[in-house]
Amino acid sequence: MDFLPGAEHAPPMPLMAPPGVRPHVNARHLDMYIGKPVTLTGEILTVEGMTVRALTPDKVEVTIYLRLLKEKPPIRSQCIEFHAVIINKTTLDAWNYMDFGYTSDKDIAEFMGNALFVADMCQDPRLGSVL
Repeated sequence: MDFLPGAEHAPPMPLMAPPGVRPHVNARHLDMYIGKPVTLTGEILTVEGMTVRALTPDKVEVTIYLRLLKEKPPIRSQCIEFHAVIINKTTLDAWNYMDFGYTSDKDIAEFMGNALFVADMCQDPRLGSVL
């Protein structure tokens, strides 16, 4: 949810992290998906934000923040926060926190399909080089 004004005009940031450094990478173009509906286990949710961090030169962590579309007014505790660690274009692990509980593997698999689709569609060179 950290998007820099004018980031779409900034030169691409490489996903190379110095040894021992875990920089936060602002993924360009992802803001076009904020507020757009996605589906997860039959529910319609909105994408509140997405962040990407380079953990190592070939290891990336993707975090996506989702919220139930029908929720009025928005309740921060109901925000669904998903994480995925991707190494060499392969999903190593994926998990989420929703009311301090975990979803089933099927839910995570469905989420990862949506997450990777969104990441691919954003055409961010820093994501594309990994995903």
